This record gives sequence, C-alpha cells and structure tokens, in this order.
Amino acid sequence: MRFGLLILTVFIHIFSQEGVKYQYDENGHILFLEVVETSLSHEVLLENAADLMALQKENTGKQSHFEKKITFKLYRKRLGQSPHGEVSCSLELEVRENRYRYIIKEFKFQPLSRDRYGRYTQKKEEPVGVEEYLQKPNKVWAGHKKTILEKITRVVEDVKLRMNANPTEENHEVTIKIDEEW
Repeated sequence: MRFGLLILTVFIHIFSQEGVKYQYDENGHILFLEVVETSLSHEVLLENAADLMALQKENTGKQSHFEKKITFKLYRKRLGQSPHGEVSCSLELEVRENRYRYIIKEFKFQPLSRDRYGRYTQKKEEPVGVEEYLQKPNKVWAGHKKTILEKITRVVEDVKLRMNANPTEENHEVTIKIDEEW
C-alpha cells in the first residue's frame, strides 16, 4: 500500500511540473522560446523592454529587437562548492503590438581553473556549446543540467514580470506635506 502511494505521488509530482523545459532547434542547439500575448500597448512594451535590457532600442518599422548576454557560474557539488565553469547565453527580446517574444539561445560553457594565486579564472581554450557536455552521461553534468534549467526559469520569470509591468499603475505616489504646526 505504501509503495503504491509512493509511486503515485512521484508520478503526480512529475506530471504536475510544468513550466520551462529544454527545447532544441533544428540544429540540436538548446533554445528557449515563447510568444507572450499581453494587453499592454506597444509603447509600454518598448519601455519595459528597454528597462529590462538596459540597452538602447533599435526600431525597424513595427518590430523592435533587443539583445543581452547572460552569464552565470556552475559549481561542483562536493564538500565545498568550487566553480566548475561559466555558462553564457544570449537573450533576445522582440516587441510587437500587444505581444512580445523572448529567445534564449547560444549556450556556451567556459571552464574555470585555479591560477597560481588561488583564484578561479577562465581557461585559455574557447568556450564550447553546452549541448556537447549534456549529451555525455556524466554525474556532474546531470546536476548542471538541472541548475541551468533553474537559472533559465528564473530569467524567464523575471522577463515576464518586468515586461507585464504597467508604469501607469505604479506612478501613484503619495506626497506628504510637512507642516510646522502639528
């Protein structure tokens, strides 16, 4: 009975997990892509995208395109956490009328090693695509695969939260006048 309940809870947990999942393009590269419909105007979406990316916008007709590079470290799970390497990827954001889409792609892994002063620095070799490491059955990269997915999930949540912010609702600040007589 207990074993059956355990299996049932595991399957329910696995099937109830929705959200960001690994997707691959036609070349076998990792890609996270979603089109999000919204009721916000084109101008508000452009402002939100410019604030999110902290870049100047490039307008080409009705389409606006923003790009940003994201980097984060991967750690080995041992007694102490030591950095294994850095993952970099590009975040592209395209804004159109009442919708936007984000594309997260070009995942590269740059290994880190200790220099003679004990600091972790990038190795001299070129960064390699993350897909090459994830295809190999490796305990370290099985953990890294989960970590990468968690980091990208946080990035996607941040993009959705900041893109759906309506600045007209937030500008209702209360001003307080200080009187000398109280």
